[in-house]
Amino acid sequence: MDKNKIINIFMWVAALVSLMLCGVVAILAVGADALLTKIILFTVAVLFLLLAGMVGYLAYMDTYKVSPSKSGSKVRPMNYFLNYKGKKRGIEIEELTFDIIDMQMNKFIIDTWGSPVALWQGNVFSNGDSFGKDGEFKVLVAYKMVSDLQKHHSKKAWKMFFELTDSDFSDIQECFVKNGDEDFAKALNMYRLTGESCAPEAAAFLDEHETYIQRRMLNYVTRKIELFNI
Repeated sequence: MDKNKIINIFMWVAALVSLMLCGVVAILAVGADALLTKIILFTVAVLFLLLAGMVGYLAYMDTYKVSPSKSGSKVRPMNYFLNYKGKKRGIEIEELTFDIIDMQMNKFIIDTWGSPVALWQGNVFSNGDSFGKDGEFKVLVAYKMVSDLQKHHSKKAWKMFFELTDSDFSDIQECFVKNGDEDFAKALNMYRLTGESCAPEAAAFLDEHETYIQRRMLNYVTRKIELFNI
């Protein structure tokens, strides 16, 4: 178990024990005969109550608030990938996986265009406003399109791929080139220009690059994680 989680559990237990001791001492104080004993016991009960409140507050902050970021800011902002599914505490960047990115990109595409199919129908890349404030999702969408193409090998999707106009594919190709994948983009374009007859070869090419595509998406997000703060 993670060290921070163990400390967090210990703080919750300490807060609960302190609260229980507060109650026990308060009961003893009520039953005490001597006034001085009552005063002492009530004082101890109050101290236990304060201790329970302080430790409980720290445990709450550790559970539901975000820890300081490595950049030195006091609070790490919510992040589209690190705080996936609305998790307030989120995960550390080292815990980020392709599956999380893939899930969040599915959400982003559906929220923005309604369906992944819409990405292949018309030049969606011409509208920069659809890809986040600074276009941070643009490169990821291009990789996601190819990743889904490889994952499902849908005849309909492959047909749309081969029917992409030069201008449409040029925008997708630009995203790959921007991320240092010019050779990968050229290979895809070669298959597109050859036509549907080479669909099996194109599918085999993407199958061979499945892990590569996933790793490129993961690396892109981890390198530019601050761009996805929300």
